[in-house]
Amino acid sequence: KAVGNMKNPSLAPATLYLIGRLSSRNLDISSMIYREILNKYPNTPYYRSSLLPAAETFFLQGNFPAALKILRYAREQLKIECDELKKLIGLSYFYMGNYKRAVKELLSVRTKDFEVLNALSYSYFKIGEKKKSIAILREIVRRKLPFHNIAFGRLIFLLKEPGSSDFLKGISYPEDDLLKAMWVSVAGNVKDMKKVAGEIHGIVKVGLLNILA
Repeated sequence: KAVGNMKNPSLAPATLYLIGRLSSRNLDISSMIYREILNKYPNTPYYRSSLLPAAETFFLQGNFPAALKILRYAREQLKIECDELKKLIGLSYFYMGNYKRAVKELLSVRTKDFEVLNALSYSYFKIGEKKKSIAILREIVRRKLPFHNIAFGRLIFLLKEPGSSDFLKGISYPEDDLLKAMWVSVAGNVKDMKKVAGEIHGIVKVGLLNILA
């Protein structure tokens, strides 16, 4: 349904991306296979090579404690240290709600993709580091990383101090109707609000007109 929704041009590729991530492997079969290797073949070269894929499989299943157990073993006992391991540890802590540990791990990832930046931004927000959260959201929006429209909405929420029309200086004007309405509403510029009201449609337009009224 989301892929066929032509009213929102960003929804189809985002949905296809998520479907691709989830359907690229059969997690139940992968989990069974990796458990077999880790439990029965510790003295083979396949054991070490299976640690990170196994941890990722458990991570994708939502079994974050199991993923962390494997990742900690790989780090502490086998001295494996790489971006993939740091990212999985950081994201596991993130989804378990341990935001301080998530920040510590994710900051050490050298190449930070949108998943790392998104988790970092939210983690900073949860531990009260609002300025750092805002800085990362700005980076996501400026670089137009995947799901940057969501980051834009969060950025507007965190910067919802009215009275300044340049509070998002340096960031391109949003294409999404809702984000346009949010931007001009927070800025509080009536002229801009009327202009955007003439460009957007549906319930978002009704909402903006109600604010103007």
